[in-house]
Amino acid sequence: MSEAREIRVAVRGGEIVGHVHGAEGPDVLLVPSVGSSELVWRHTAELLAADFRVVTFALRGHGRSTCELTGSLGIVLHDIAAVLDHVGMERPAIIGHTFGAGIAAMAAARFPGRFSAVGVVDSPMNLSQSEYREFLQVFQEKAIQEDLTVRIGLGCSGPAAESLQDFLDEYAPRLVNDWLALWPTPEHARAALEADTVVDETGAWQRRPTFETCRRYTELPPDAFAYPGRELLAALQLPIWVIQPVIGQFVDALDDVVDFARDRPGWQIRTIRGGIDALAHDDLAAELRSLLLGPAADNPNPIPA
Repeated sequence: MSEAREIRVAVRGGEIVGHVHGAEGPDVLLVPSVGSSELVWRHTAELLAADFRVVTFALRGHGRSTCELTGSLGIVLHDIAAVLDHVGMERPAIIGHTFGAGIAAMAAARFPGRFSAVGVVDSPMNLSQSEYREFLQVFQEKAIQEDLTVRIGLGCSGPAAESLQDFLDEYAPRLVNDWLALWPTPEHARAALEADTVVDETGAWQRRPTFETCRRYTELPPDAFAYPGRELLAALQLPIWVIQPVIGQFVDALDDVVDFARDRPGWQIRTIRGGIDALAHDDLAAELRSLLLGPAADNPNPIPA
């Protein structure tokens, strides 16, 4: 398997850092969730790279990307367009995980004609727009900020290499045992933490993103041009792929999505094993490969039993 090629994309305020996996085949852009590492998509990207050109990247304010989110979410959509232009992607399928799915759908709405399909994986896009907005209000609460900062180390920082090693030693096992984590082993978790930690010339370090960055991603102003939710997916007039792990975060809304999709022939709904760790399993890549290569002609909208 060939090594992924790093890309550094100039955007307003800095660079978006990502990787290109594979060299030939249809284009696929994988969007991580808010608060997540680019590495959450690495396993899936590596499996797809034999047949597709797959791009992963760190969101603004995350990981090694050097630009910050200081204003509205709209600038993140322009970051995605800049990634497409930099790599030369022609109408890729854009696939987002949890909150990254909302970003993917909003990008498709903001730039019509630039994407061939939208996929949402274990996402609040299963919810209606009103339910989605209500869900986001949770992240404006100070108690949630404190809980997430302690549990998964958002924004943790220190003065030198020794304190960074202490942080990694403490949090790598913690992220495996926490249901919010995405990593099957402490080694995977440690690699992700290292990838998301920026160290300056003095040795001072910070784990990105901060909770404040995550909170900004959940702010939807009243005059936003589009709001996430399944109604937005329906308005895109693109193939829509809903992939739901059977013990995932948003499985309770799956029946509503099934009902919503019944008269929408461009929708595909698939279930896969696992929960929040589904990106570490082969099943997701297998379902995406099937969808990317085209739905079965005799069943354009398979609905799970």
